[in-house]
Amino acid sequence: MNENLIEIGFTEETINGNPHPYWVWIDTSNDSAPIAVAEGKGFGGVGCNLTPEEIMSAIWKDHFNKCNCGQIIHIVNNLNKSGQPVNSSNIKAAWLAQ
Repeated sequence: MNENLIEIGFTEETINGNPHPYWVWIDTSNDSAPIAVAEGKGFGGVGCNLTPEEIMSAIWKDHFNKCNCGQIIHIVNNLNKSGQPVNSSNIKAAWLAQ
């Protein structure tokens, strides 16, 4: 696994009798899109990095909640409102401080 990724959420469902995982990480190597998400595995898997605006959008809320890390939305929103840079270092510090 990539040493720049800090896993903050995971869950696995069974779909059609097969395991179907969901992940969320803080990507410490990507300040412009600091949260990485993935779903599925192998050739059926997809993933991407999210910008702060995407993290706060309703589109990803279900994914975060499913992975038991819905509070990441509040962390990013609070950093944004306080005027602090919404980067991987500040997200990591706020996540670990909870």
